[in-house]
Amino acid sequence: MLSTPQALSIDRHDCAGVDFPMLDADERHSLRQEGLLLLKGRHHSGAWLVGYLWRDHYYCGWTRRPGGKIFAARKIPDDRVFEDGFDERLRQEYPDKSAIPAPFDGQRKKIYMWEHEDLERLLPPMDVACLPQDELEELAEQAFTLFDMSVKPQLRISSDFKAAMAIQPNIIQIPDHLAKAYVVLHECAHLIARDAPSHGPHFSTVYIDLLANVLGIWRSTLERSARLREIYINGSILSKDE
Repeated sequence: MLSTPQALSIDRHDCAGVDFPMLDADERHSLRQEGLLLLKGRHHSGAWLVGYLWRDHYYCGWTRRPGGKIFAARKIPDDRVFEDGFDERLRQEYPDKSAIPAPFDGQRKKIYMWEHEDLERLLPPMDVACLPQDELEELAEQAFTLFDMSVKPQLRISSDFKAAMAIQPNIIQIPDHLAKAYVVLHECAHLIARDAPSHGPHFSTVYIDLLANVLGIWRSTLERSARLREIYINGSILSKDE
């Protein structure tokens, strides 16, 4: 992060080639807890650059949000270099990708809980058991057809995959131990809603529409069950239950 050519040019310009020492994890924690916040600025990546005075020295660090965990910090020799270099560092340095906040996904855990504790009880045993790839491919094709998708789904099942994943515009990767009907429809919903990895109201609506129309579960039952988990749902995109 701080070893990019841009960053090194700033260091050489501001302090004649002196390499600012990096703090370890314990020092970064103490810096955040005990330091006096002097400056902060939002980087275009979404991360924040924060400047602290701690133990009579100046420090710059990258964090996901002000007051949050600092994943990198560097000691600055004096106040002149600290103040002169802050804006330049904020403008030109590229923080680690871990600094970029993930899209807000407040319903993710709720939906996983709903699936494991409620949905598996509502579905017939066949839709909870692992199924052959050709049957799952048929379900994915039905899902895409319902929403008039212009591409055909490509389903990949392998023991090498660690988790189910939707890759735009049409690829679904599923571990073999999760080769279940509702898991495939979950990933189809991400591709149809085009908001992966978000599990927001639009995704939830598409997902429940698929469960109702492909697997034949009453949508009203699914909605009530989901809302008891405080999962937000919009009105049905497809036709509602009669």
